[in-house]
Amino acid sequence: LAKRLGRGRCQPRGLGLMLALELFRDDGTSAADIAISVTKRLLHDGFILLPEGDPANILSFTPPLTVGKSHITKLIRALGRALEEAYA
Repeated sequence: LAKRLGRGRCQPRGLGLMLALELFRDDGTSAADIAISVTKRLLHDGFILLPEGDPANILSFTPPLTVGKSHITKLIRALGRALEEAYA
């Protein structure tokens, strides 16, 4: 996702299952409004993400240990669509 959207907009954080994406605007400022918009969209689609940090521009993922590859694939696809729409 970071490659597709551009590393200036989306920077991955974390290790293992505890992952996050820090979101920025093209000018380098934090994109809290985009993070909130993406969070709402994914909640509507059935995924639980949390906006973190100050000013809440970090999307936090903490899936259960029982998460399967198919669930992760669905999340990545839905997240990609939501981010592309939000940055359009």
